Amino acid sequence: MSFTTIPIRELVDQAVQGRLDIPEFQRDFVWRPDQVRALVDSLYRDYPIGQILTWTNPGYTAPRGPSGTSTARVWLVDGQQRTTALCLVFGRKPYWWPDGRDWEHRLAATNVVADLLAPGPDPEFRLVNPVRAADPRWMPVRDIVAYEAGPKAESVEAYLKAAANAVIAKLPPKLATTASEETVMQRLQSIRAIRDRSVALSEVHHEIEDVTEIFTRLNQQGTAVVESDVSLAVAAGMRPGWIREEFLPFLKNLAESGYDLEPGVILRSLTAIGDGRVRLAGVSPDFWASGAFENHWAQTKQSLSAVVSGLAGAGLLSSDLLPSHTVLIPVTLLHAKFGAEGFHFPRALHWLLSATRDGRYSGGSTSALDEDVRAIRAADEFPEALETLRQRLEVDVRVSPEEFLEREAWSRPMALLLYLTVFNRKATDWVTRHRIGFPRAEGALEYGFVPYWHHFFPTGRSVLRAVRFDYTEDEIGSLANVVFLNQKPPERSWVTSPPSKYIQESSVYNHALELQMVALDRSLWEPERYRDFLAERAKLCARETNSYLASLLGSVAAAEK
Repeated sequence: MSFTTIPIRELVDQAVQGRLDIPEFQRDFVWRPDQVRALVDSLYRDYPIGQILTWTNPGYTAPRGPSGTSTARVWLVDGQQRTTALCLVFGRKPYWWPDGRDWEHRLAATNVVADLLAPGPDPEFRLVNPVRAADPRWMPVRDIVAYEAGPKAESVEAYLKAAANAVIAKLPPKLATTASEETVMQRLQSIRAIRDRSVALSEVHHEIEDVTEIFTRLNQQGTAVVESDVSLAVAAGMRPGWIREEFLPFLKNLAESGYDLEPGVILRSLTAIGDGRVRLAGVSPDFWASGAFENHWAQTKQSLSAVVSGLAGAGLLSSDLLPSHTVLIPVTLLHAKFGAEGFHFPRALHWLLSATRDGRYSGGSTSALDEDVRAIRAADEFPEALETLRQRLEVDVRVSPEEFLEREAWSRPMALLLYLTVFNRKATDWVTRHRIGFPRAEGALEYGFVPYWHHFFPTGRSVLRAVRFDYTEDEIGSLANVVFLNQKPPERSWVTSPPSKYIQESSVYNHALELQMVALDRSLWEPERYRDFLAERAKLCARETNSYLASLLGSVAAAEK
């Protein structure tokens, strides 16, 4: 393993010329334009931007996308996002980017401009907009850093001087008198210095069998490397083409179904089913190369797809609603083992919701997941496995009203449970009157749908934060004050007026209110009775949520209404 530093401009050169490439297990560029802007600001201030990790292995030749050749390369294992962002800053398309039209679109979206006359010692960096594009003070950073002198091109100094004079010449007369060529030149030169900022480069030269151990030790030494990316690297080396032809398309299909999952969730589901392990670093390379691998992969796809379909049918149409995606792994394993002989999705969903309330997988450790996977594999029947999992939870089976009085921002598991209860009751949107989860028309679930969280009592200064009330932030943000709609209401009164006013003006039906557990006693809808409203709605939410949970177990009577 070697360590070195190289200038930013040289890293970009290597990416453009193909000396660096992206292996097939890398995912698409996902940075937002504001992240590219922040990277420019960090480089200008000479802040560290993290280590770039590369891997050279003659035995692995599969690129991320079509490249025309299949030879050994230096692979970007950790640093693709930063390197691609740097190519955008310089306006130079990296070797691995296949679509020229898409690249031009990204260039336009990430056009970082610098205010050369900003007050203070440093320029200000922003993304271009029509106003800044028309203002001569704002100059594209890529025009400053990407310029190359040559035999037929003027020197860098002459180029920057001409740019400074052009900026001053276009300024309004009053502003031009206060702007000096020297000041603008200094700003241009300081931005130009980004080219020569150094980035740390670590290069691994080992066979595929050693990669997991190397990256595990790097993590222990403080170099952050995502474990799932390491396992993708191992799998790609053992099964050339599998990541590109099988794994990434399945990942994309799930995302199109509303479940944009981290690769680690799918990989751990696969290794749990095929190897009984969820600590990816402990999975033997032989697992990826075994003859049974294809069967394990087919089972993983089938079971995870079935679980996602079941969750969507229950109203959980987007993975964004799940506080933890890790909980999908044991449910997928349950389906894989017992699918043909007694897997019962409603009961599995009941456990999922309980485990989520319990925070079973909220930490970074995989010990709880490892323990549960072993229990599932050891069980002979589905009820036995589920009961073993249930006994490990500390949360009460029944929900109490007090749980709905917590802040919604701190109670994502309870918010999920409340939403699913509302969905199960076939509640309707108060504006469009379409069923929640069916924003366009009845009968068509919208995959990827996330409901709009509407505060029944608006939380602004004109209602709950008015000076005449002493409600705490916890009370104002209480989950009992949340109802679910398909989209944000168009009328401003919904966020500025008490419910006693906007509900009447919008002619919201009493039945629609009852479906979302809102008491019809309108005296509770006045701001001065907000605490009474919270107490009453918390009781109603607890009652209906317990009924919903009991229905998943097939015992509505156990809800004890």
